[in-house]
Amino acid sequence: MGKKKVLVINNILFFIGGTLSTFVNNSAIFFFARFCLGLGIGIGSMIVPVLLAELAPPAQRGTIASLHQLFVTIGILVCGLVSYGFVTYWIMVGSTFNLGIFCLLFLK
Repeated sequence: MGKKKVLVINNILFFIGGTLSTFVNNSAIFFFARFCLGLGIGIGSMIVPVLLAELAPPAQRGTIASLHQLFVTIGILVCGLVSYGFVTYWIMVGSTFNLGIFCLLFLK
């Protein structure tokens, strides 16, 4: 099976996991959704750098692979900062908001 087909299957896993995570109503569906998302992350982190290295011109392979890793790291940093903002806001307000209510407050 080629890398592009594996990437398509990976995207289907992400779609299934994300959709199930959205409409979860019991723990079994939640664990299955997390399993699909975790499998998708694992496949993506293995296939994407290889595919990028194969598609890149030889003179730019190292640059493209390094930029991929840099952007993944920046994404992790942004997620951490957003999570820190949520926790700081919840502590400052002194009550626990549901994430949906929290989003509705800021999407006006």
